[in-house]
Amino acid sequence: AKEFNSMRYLDFCLQKYFERAATASYFSNTVFIIVGDHGTIGQAAHSMQEDWDTYKLKLLHVPLLFYKPGLQQTYTDTALCSLQDILPTVYGWHHTNSVNDITGIDLLSGYYKTGQFFMLHELHQAGWIAPSLKFLTSYENGDLKHVLTNQKSKTDSISALALAAYKIYADKKR
Repeated sequence: AKEFNSMRYLDFCLQKYFERAATASYFSNTVFIIVGDHGTIGQAAHSMQEDWDTYKLKLLHVPLLFYKPGLQQTYTDTALCSLQDILPTVYGWHHTNSVNDITGIDLLSGYYKTGQFFMLHELHQAGWIAPSLKFLTSYENGDLKHVLTNQKSKTDSISALALAAYKIYADKKR
């Protein structure tokens, strides 16, 4: 199908890139990190759970691949993570002593997040995703417009949490 042509093209581009990089002196001593910058908008409910559409999860579902030439170990995980987790993971992988004063975690440490806060800037939405709790809220100029959650009994506390998280984010942006 036509929609898979972009994946075929990505595979082709990565193959050509790594063929060329393999001839460079840095290749064997480099960790390559491949990550998508965003997912896509569209209907996912026909092939995935309805929550993928309701809470805009398709926008957040992106690939993350660490590649080191010569490394024989392979590992696949479906844990919640974000861009903030890339550097702590690289530091942990190389046993680098560093102060982690960012909010990310080492994805290979065995510690897993219980949830992930996210912002969809262009849509003026913020949310939280966890196995048992999902919410999405719209905001404008620091005010929440509505909260959509799979835990209706917790709407007030989730609204307060969403507003607090948004205000912390907005204060850090200044």
